[in-house]
This record gives sequence, C-alpha cells and structure tokens, in this order.
Amino acid sequence: RDTIKRKANEFITMKRAEWSSQIAERDKSIADLTQRLAQAEAAAFRSQELERQLAAANDRLRCLESQSGEEHHQPWAGLGLASAAAGMAAAAVTAADAAATADTTAAAHASQQQQQQ
Repeated sequence: RDTIKRKANEFITMKRAEWSSQIAERDKSIADLTQRLAQAEAAAFRSQELERQLAAANDRLRCLESQSGEEHHQPWAGLGLASAAAGMAAAAVTAADAAATADTTAAAHASQQQQQQ
C-alpha cells in the first residue's frame, strides 16, 4: 500500500509539474500575442493617420494646382507639395503593409497555438 501511495503521489507531482510548464508556455504565448496585437493596432493607427495626412496634402495640392493654373508665370508652384504628397503616399502604403503583415503574423501564430493545444 505504501508503494502504491508513493507511486501515485510521484505521478501526481510529475503531472502537476508538466501541467504547470504547459500553463507557463501558454501564458507566455498569450503575452506574446497580446504584444503583437498591440503592435499591429499601433501600426494600423499610424497608417490611418498617414492616410488622413495624405488626404489633407492632396486637398492642399489640388488647391495649389488650381492657383498655379491661374498664375501662368509660375507653373511649377505645386511641384514641391506634389513630391511631399508622393512621399506621404509611399509612407502610408508602407505603414499599411506593416500593419497587414503584423496582423497576418499574429493571426498565424494564434492559429498555430490553437492547433498545438
């Protein structure tokens, strides 16, 4: 009886340690996913902000282009702003790509974690 009781206690102790380890791994995975989600949300917010800035720059560019059309002696008046708007557009696309990549990576990681469980 003592041997059976001792073996049962050893088995229970071993299983508790195993389960504790699995729980710790899952907690770490959840923390990692939470961090990645926060990064993706921040990238999405930055992307939206860049899109707003790009829209404002495009509005200003249209305004300057209409003014430069009226001022035939300065047809290049809107070129600097056009260049800035193009740069902002490229930055917005890059930020949107980064946000999409972060979302995809977080979703894939979450799916992988669920499959492992």
